[in-house]
Amino acid sequence: TMTAVTINNNIIMMYVLVEATTLASALLVTFYWKPESLEAGYKYLLLCSVGITIGLLGCVIIYAAAVPLLGGANAMLISEIVGIAGQLPPLVVLMAGVFIIIGFGSKAGFVPFHAWLPDAHSQSPSPVSALLSGVTIKVAVYAIARMATVFFPGHGALGTFAIVLGCVTMLVGILVAYQQTDLKRMLAYSSVSQMGYIIFGLGIGSFLGLYGAAYHLLNHALNKGMLFLCSGVLLYSFGTTDMRRLGTRKHSRWLAVCFFVGALGIAGMPPLNGFWSKFAIYVAAGEAHLWWPLGIALFTGLLTLAVLVRAGAWIFMQHGHASAPEAAQEHAAPRCPAAMAAVIGLMTLLVLATGLNAGPMNRWIDASVRALLQQMGGG
Repeated sequence: TMTAVTINNNIIMMYVLVEATTLASALLVTFYWKPESLEAGYKYLLLCSVGITIGLLGCVIIYAAAVPLLGGANAMLISEIVGIAGQLPPLVVLMAGVFIIIGFGSKAGFVPFHAWLPDAHSQSPSPVSALLSGVTIKVAVYAIARMATVFFPGHGALGTFAIVLGCVTMLVGILVAYQQTDLKRMLAYSSVSQMGYIIFGLGIGSFLGLYGAAYHLLNHALNKGMLFLCSGVLLYSFGTTDMRRLGTRKHSRWLAVCFFVGALGIAGMPPLNGFWSKFAIYVAAGEAHLWWPLGIALFTGLLTLAVLVRAGAWIFMQHGHASAPEAAQEHAAPRCPAAMAAVIGLMTLLVLATGLNAGPMNRWIDASVRALLQQMGGG
């Protein structure tokens, strides 16, 4: 279903396919069949289905406005709507664009439509959490990029709305993440914050902004996928993701290295890949003279570094301070499962490779962004 979203050209089918990703992944969220998992799956289905229905309303409004100009089935094709985007009534476009951003943004986890995301990520198996955070929520962002950005050049209010939504999302997400003691919930709220960066880059609308958003979409998938796999190793070994309890035990140095590589990559520390995508968004905001959103983005980046480094310090650097009775309550932990360690090692290499030698990756993203700009009618 996620692959079908990326090759689809029909605005109504875009809704159907994104909703299909929700229905397919809901069974994975409820995999453990515990009361907490069932509640998380219920919230996931309810909030995403209701939210994305608002996106369908936006798609229908665009279709209704395009029918007199294109007629019939052509009014549902994104490639055809591009040609007449400037002829649609401005108020209709603004209303439909806001509905699309809000509707599909509920699936992407934008604030305040993110209530389902921490529960779904924390209650699902860790490989599923890596899939949900790394790939699934990006599908909705892709749908927004395909449909809403078509109207950005002639309707600056839509871009402004996306920028404001991105700033609120990135700041609220990381502030709530700071208050968490459960590792998977903290990583989930961090994903909410990083989605803010992506919609912020899309809202800027320039080549560099779109490039940074597309590159950060990929970088977040790599880094956050690795962090969720690290949390899976910890859960498998100790039976908990409570960072305070995890800090009472010694851990593999290899696991600690993988965690900190992912954490520093998400925080945007050079020379890792997250730095280059965030830096592109920062420069794009500066070129557009968006100084207050740039300040919020920089402040959020510092908070992200503090939150993730603090989590790593709690887990990997505090075992020597635990009291003997508390430490004795834990069972001896097995070594990292070989398969998980191999996957995490591969993810580490990918993160380093895309940061240190991103030439082929950059060319691919550059071509993708230029295609999107051509669709938008830009240069």
